[in-house]
Parts: sequence; structure tokens; C-alpha cells
Amino acid sequence: MAKNDIEAVTDIVALFLADGPKPYDVVKAHCIKLGITRSELKAARRELNVKTINTGVTWLWEVPDPEGDCDA
Repeated sequence: MAKNDIEAVTDIVALFLADGPKPYDVVKAHCIKLGITRSELKAARRELNVKTINTGVTWLWEVPDPEGDCDA
């Protein structure tokens, strides 16, 4: 897997999660439609420091806010 591939997948996942947390199954299905492999998705998750949230029913993926980001 080339570094550029991971950067592209990381960008795709970041954009997909930009409007808030989504169920892992939804993220995975979206990525499969785009031809992204499971290993590429896992690498992007590590790169983005994706936060996983167990709702008791499903797992949500969320990209943490960048440090130093402020609303003011």
C-alpha cells in the first residue's frame, strides 16, 4: 500500500466523518463502494486517530477536533 493511497483514503474518511460521528457499518459500506480495502480503512483510522464510541447497539466512528481549533 503506497503512502499516497493512505493519504487519499485518510482524506476520504475525514471528509465522510466531517459532519459528525457515523456508525462503523455505514463508514465501511461507503468505503467498500469506493474500492477501499479493510487494511486501508484501518490505516486511515490510525492516521486520523478516529475515536470509537460504543452505543450499546453499534460502534460509531468520530474524528476528534484538531487541537488548537477554537470557535471564537
